[in-house]
Amino acid sequence: MYLREEKLWNSEIRSDMIQDLKEYLSLYLFKGNVSNVSYGIETLFQLNADELKAQKAAHFLLSDELNEFVKILPFLMRNLAHSSQKEMIEYKGLIRGKVDWSQTYKRRYANGFDDKSLFVCLPASKSYDLEENQLLKFMLMRIVVLFEKTLSFIKNPDFEIEYEEIDADEEENIVNNWHDIVSNRYYLVKKALRNVYFNSISDVKSIKPKVLRKAKNHRNIYYQRLAALYELYEELFVYEDLYALKELVEEQLLKPASDDTLFELFIFFSLVDYLPEDKELGLLVYGNDYSVKSTIGDVDVKVYYQGVPKQVFSKCTKYKKIFDNYDIGVNLRRPDVLIELEKDGKKYYRIVEVKRTSNPNYIRDSVYKVLGYLNDFDGIPFTKNIPGVITCWEGVNMDNKYGAFDQEILILNKQDFLENLNELLSLE
Repeated sequence: MYLREEKLWNSEIRSDMIQDLKEYLSLYLFKGNVSNVSYGIETLFQLNADELKAQKAAHFLLSDELNEFVKILPFLMRNLAHSSQKEMIEYKGLIRGKVDWSQTYKRRYANGFDDKSLFVCLPASKSYDLEENQLLKFMLMRIVVLFEKTLSFIKNPDFEIEYEEIDADEEENIVNNWHDIVSNRYYLVKKALRNVYFNSISDVKSIKPKVLRKAKNHRNIYYQRLAALYELYEELFVYEDLYALKELVEEQLLKPASDDTLFELFIFFSLVDYLPEDKELGLLVYGNDYSVKSTIGDVDVKVYYQGVPKQVFSKCTKYKKIFDNYDIGVNLRRPDVLIELEKDGKKYYRIVEVKRTSNPNYIRDSVYKVLGYLNDFDGIPFTKNIPGVITCWEGVNMDNKYGAFDQEILILNKQDFLENLNELLSLE
């Protein structure tokens, strides 16, 4: 295996690639039924439901809203909203609060004698069981649960001792490790929850709109910050707001994705973008194995990303049948992209393997890999012309286009790929 060059992309190319993918995602992934977008994200980025929950939790716990909230949390705890209550209490030999003389005289004479040490007082007491504080307790507990239930894999048992007292304003000292940032915020919140005030504040299972409005319009600006944090939580975990999910994908999935993954996604979406506008995104519908389908002229087209029609391909893999005789096991091999072309009831397939490289040695290795795919899936009706396509970043140019298209394997650089999408999505 030849190592690919590490400096094939610079930061500007990577930034442009991410921007292109953001536009593609906006056009296709974030325009449909909101309830299906989560499944589309899982399919596109090869995540399961628990992994997507962990991504949501990380996005929330790393958010600017939570950062601002943990900064003001100590001040909020010292200035909790409260209501004053007055309750009649009988005291002997002391006075607390205002004396209710009318009730005092009645109690004294009711006892049969004039006890001058008896006083009925109205001491003022504070109640913290207000709706805005119930929202505060709810949010603090949600933060703890999100960390402990979905991100427990990053929990360091030594972290609490070392970092519990880190002030939120000092987080720039640990910005190079997102695990530490999330853990620090978790422990700051967990510490706040130990405050005795929360013993008298009711637990609530959900937040009513009127409570959120009250917090947003609260004269104490700290509760306004709390409301902003809850709105982000609601968008991500309650309503799955399209904008919040889009930001999640861009910040937590696209930016940290490997350069190879970004290039694969770019090639896939370039194919999707070329298809007619009435295309159907299969990755938004649970149970579909294809990623997108459309019709070009009299040919029905399906494109599979990181997947194949299993019922068809699982029956025709020679390599898997060999390995099934041993205890080493093997999964069904999947090319990066598979194109299905159907005409007059007959289906044909074309493999597209994506390699972010310009290294001739690696490109040659990729040719053998695609030939291996074609040989493995014995019995699959591959297209007669160019059943296998390799798309690399650069490093290869077609000197003879017509001769290249007559071969079993077609090798294209990025620009040649974009200029020949019509041929790749055609049976001609």
